Amino acid sequence: MKNSQVVRVADHEDHEDLEAMVALCIEARDAQKVPTSAEQRGRIARQVRAVLADPGTVCLLASTDDDAIGFALLRPLGPSPIYDLPRLQVEALYVRPHYRRQGFGRALIRAALFQAE
Repeated sequence: MKNSQVVRVADHEDHEDLEAMVALCIEARDAQKVPTSAEQRGRIARQVRAVLADPGTVCLLASTDDDAIGFALLRPLGPSPIYDLPRLQVEALYVRPHYRRQGFGRALIRAALFQAE
């Protein structure tokens, strides 16, 4: 049976959303075999707060049963010589390994497309 999928925009003022994002970012680093010291964890927490507070940046959190299991980080890109309109770029996408192949990544991408419209 598939888990129920909930994808929502993270609130940069919500402590639980910030903690979930920090935990997921550290987990993603660990998955890439990038060591994370206590000092780096503090830096990651500050970076997550700054990124989430940045105007135009959107962080989507995927969850099930009140457990954050993935995220997509979307950053605005301005007009360019090729495109007249601003765009959103998926800067990061992560789903916890146990929840992969269950549609959570797809749900995050669909939500990102919705945000871009």
